[in-house]
Amino acid sequence: MDHLRGKAIIASGFHTTRRGDIDILQNALISIGDDGTIASVLRPNDIAYGEQEDRQKAAGKLVSLPEGSYLLPGFVDLHIHAPQYPQLGSALDVPLEVWLQKYTLPA
Repeated sequence: MDHLRGKAIIASGFHTTRRGDIDILQNALISIGDDGTIASVLRPNDIAYGEQEDRQKAAGKLVSLPEGSYLLPGFVDLHIHAPQYPQLGSALDVPLEVWLQKYTLPA
C-alpha cells in the first residue's frame, strides 16, 4: 500500500482490540503517515474530522473507498522456528504433523 503513504482514506471497516469485541468504523478518516503506518483514525463525529477532511482534499491527498467496500485488518502470523533448528534436515520422510510431534515439540 505504498501508494497510500502520506494520504488519508475515507473508509468503512472493522477491527478489534480485544477478542469478542468488534469495532465498526463507518466513513472513518484514516490518515497514513509517510512511513506507511496509521497516524490517526477519526470518526465523522470527531471535532477534527471535517477540518482534516478539507485539508487532505485541498492537498489532493484524500482517497475514498467505493460504496460497499470495507477495510479489514491484516491477518499477520508472526512466529519463529528456533525450536525446530536442531532437527533441521532430519526426518524428511515423515509428514509434518508426525515430525512436529516426534522431534520438534518435545524439544
